[in-house]
Amino acid sequence: TVIWLGIIVVLIGIIILLLSRFKNKTGRKEALWLAFYNYGLKRNLSMNELNLLEKFFMALPPKQAEEILFNRKLFSDYFIHAFSRYKDDKVKIQILDKLHPPVKFRIGITTAADLTLDEHVSVEYGSKHTIAHITRLEADKISLFCSHVDIQKSELPLDINIYAYRPGIGGFLVPCKLVGITTHTMTAQVTGPIKATDQQHIMANLNLACKITPVTDEEHEGDLQVSAETLKVSDRAFLLQLSSEFEDETGLKKYSDWNLSTTLPGGYHLHVRGRLGKYVRDQRFYIFKITSISETAQGVLLGEIRANVPTREMM
Repeated sequence: TVIWLGIIVVLIGIIILLLSRFKNKTGRKEALWLAFYNYGLKRNLSMNELNLLEKFFMALPPKQAEEILFNRKLFSDYFIHAFSRYKDDKVKIQILDKLHPPVKFRIGITTAADLTLDEHVSVEYGSKHTIAHITRLEADKISLFCSHVDIQKSELPLDINIYAYRPGIGGFLVPCKLVGITTHTMTAQVTGPIKATDQQHIMANLNLACKITPVTDEEHEGDLQVSAETLKVSDRAFLLQLSSEFEDETGLKKYSDWNLSTTLPGGYHLHVRGRLGKYVRDQRFYIFKITSISETAQGVLLGEIRANVPTREMM
């Protein structure tokens, strides 16, 4: 009886010790997730993206959960493997690029040269897709590595799209012709202009001298002309500092439409129409909201914004 009592006491002690260790590990993992969650918030992950990240993180063993916080490649490998059956590759690419964006990601993508070695992308062909990372860039030729290439050589050349993402800017589709494959590699040739997709509105800090004149009817501008300087520029609005305040707000309220003209850094003469009003966040400044802009002008304007350290639009 004494022996059995001793055995029971030892077993209870072991159980308590194991539970204590489990609790400590669980508590540490929850603390690691909280740190990871806060990092994700700072990187502007959406709630859907954070929920997906939590599902992935909490399924990892404690040791791996800690390792991925300090190893970008390990995180990418585990994450892609864990969601290999998840249908939306674009969401995975966006999470990867938001969490670990190279410096080059601060610009958009207009040519293949704007892509980055080791960057993760989604390769889309027909109804299929796979995640790959870029291993080589040579002019308009892109070499990629992926876990498995589900394409037969007899299907080549094959039209594909390469989806790449830029945090704070948006996604881009690179149309290509797949010209070479092995079990784990693809070689693609860019075949057409790169298109922006699911694009967020972006802005840049640009100081441009401009003139603003009210529109009195459909054909004529008013006599009033105001000089101003842009502080922030997006494809939808300009934040302005006027060279002189209106003597009163009569002129501001009298006209609903205004024309703005300026010269962009590349020499393009920009003319747009919009609404002018006080900037709500700081009454010293004015906001010019674009209501009419040509497709050509918008393309040139976006190009200048992308070339000048773009950030997510906040105006």
